[in-house]
Amino acid sequence: MWRRLLAVLALAAPISAALVNCGGSSGAAGGAQPAPYTAFANPTDVAITGYTGDAMEPFISKDGQYLFFNNRNDPSVDTNLYYASRVDDRTFTFLGTVPGVNSPMLDAVASLDKLGNFYLVSNRSYAATLSTIYSGPWSAASGVGTVALVAGVSRQQAGSVNFDAEISADGQTLWFDDGQYSSSGVLLAASIAVANRQGAAFVRQANSAALLAAVNTGGLNYAPSISVDGLELFFTRIDTTTSGAAPAIYRSTRHDTNSPFGPAALVAAPNGFVEAPSLSADGRLLYFHKLVNGTFVIQVMERPVVSNAQIVFQSQSQSQSPVPTDPAAINELSRSPNRALPRGTSRAPRGRLHRSRIFPRLASHIGREQEPLSTLYPPGHRRRTLSAV
Repeated sequence: MWRRLLAVLALAAPISAALVNCGGSSGAAGGAQPAPYTAFANPTDVAITGYTGDAMEPFISKDGQYLFFNNRNDPSVDTNLYYASRVDDRTFTFLGTVPGVNSPMLDAVASLDKLGNFYLVSNRSYAATLSTIYSGPWSAASGVGTVALVAGVSRQQAGSVNFDAEISADGQTLWFDDGQYSSSGVLLAASIAVANRQGAAFVRQANSAALLAAVNTGGLNYAPSISVDGLELFFTRIDTTTSGAAPAIYRSTRHDTNSPFGPAALVAAPNGFVEAPSLSADGRLLYFHKLVNGTFVIQVMERPVVSNAQIVFQSQSQSQSPVPTDPAAINELSRSPNRALPRGTSRAPRGRLHRSRIFPRLASHIGREQEPLSTLYPPGHRRRTLSAV
């Protein structure tokens, strides 16, 4: 949602210019890259009955009962958070604005842990605090209580902006973006980082860069969505080496929560201008937004899973190996808990198989004190500007 955060920077250059001037490296790090990830299929529009307008940056609650989202993150629009209740995986009933979280400034990028802690990104106090991530207690009956800044995440440097964030299901780790802007509002870099809860605050994980080195390998990397078990990470990447490059959704996995993530694979099913993935708790559904004929819509796609556990890590060699055809191998795979069964195979009896979200209005006050900067809000692009705060 880096578009409107930039508005805290102003509103002018098209995204292609931002990409050309971006300081990211040219593509992924050396070495063989994973083949595109094809488990998800058939992206379809999500119907939000009773709501009209742009719908961006979806977050599906861990119980699957609520879909949170925001309207267009354009500096000319009052960007607020909304929610809807589940009818089925692809149909929700609009409930209105999320009580207790919206302000006259940009408010977007919702996430919610299983403990009832609600998180959002807002530029409401950036000029004074250099911080953008807020949290408050959530109740289905009354919405969100008093929100407060999340301590320990901001680098406290002018021009450095956390423009996306997702809390883990257990509430113990916060996944977010570090965006670096020039004094004129050009996004120079965007990478994903992680912080661990310590009491009421979060502390950046000391080995965050090492854990995510294969994810932050070039271009702009943002909008993280982490699986319940912490082993599967979806995010958005823009390859800045190509002028006018469009964002795409990628996936990276790891063996355990102490290991680094492996090289990221392109999620093949969605095409066009897509961003902001949100993975369901069971790992079966991936929500995201797409630009369709000038309007942002939420879509969802599905992959086969048969338990509430996440699909486990597959090494690069495994992900590129052919689908097993030997009956014994398939039988063994199907009996392994939390494993994904290859497409076209059947399960043995009793086998359990197995988020540039930059928001435009954040940018004023990044660079020069008390003086708005220019912003990069491209027409019809999710990245928000950091507009005047």
